[in-house]
Amino acid sequence: MTDIFEEVEENVRRDKLQEFGKKYGAFLIAGAVALVMGVGGVGLYRSWHADRSKDASQEFVTLQELAQTDPAAAEPKLAAFAKTAHGGYKALAEMERASVLQAQGDLPGAILAFETAARLSSDTAVKQSALLRAAYIAAESEPYAALEARVKPLIDGSGAFGYLARELLAIEAFEAGETERARAHFDYLATAFDAPQGVRERAQRYSAVLGPAPETAPAAASEPSTPAAAANTGEKK
Repeated sequence: MTDIFEEVEENVRRDKLQEFGKKYGAFLIAGAVALVMGVGGVGLYRSWHADRSKDASQEFVTLQELAQTDPAAAEPKLAAFAKTAHGGYKALAEMERASVLQAQGDLPGAILAFETAARLSSDTAVKQSALLRAAYIAAESEPYAALEARVKPLIDGSGAFGYLARELLAIEAFEAGETERARAHFDYLATAFDAPQGVRERAQRYSAVLGPAPETAPAAASEPSTPAAAANTGEKK
């Protein structure tokens, strides 16, 4: 009977976590995108002053506007601009092209473009933001082990992107049935004092739904470990 109650309790926790994920998942992604866009703006600002290239910056802004009105026409132009642009605009153009490809449903192409942007950028923040956005897309199709390897450089690094990557990995771990691993990630995030406040709060909610790690009952010393030992014990008695 105890096993039945434990199974019901686990099912209730799983349902609550899935419900929470559906409710707050959009906010998680929106927060990550807002952070990425903010970093992208900082990267653009730095590149603007580093390169002193008003023509390049104006062309990039024009292509961004075109991507909003005619994505299909903007994509090849962004690809061409990324090959000839100065400095940081190469990476920013690839990131913009990746966003277009993602919106068009070309997820493999979007992942590749974000990875290319990360490779082209010399700015750590822009590089990490590109890798994180690629990971968010890859999470829809890649197995847990592949995603773990993908986000490991971000988690091993420092800053907000590392915490967002760990949060993504924690959610995917739960979806993959790795409950204990997910619990470990969420518990870590819930107490990470330098993690973004939103990440900590979400992790605390997830940890509360998952509950504490189950205790392992110690084996009774008096219980025989094998049928033979049981028989011998019976004979001695």
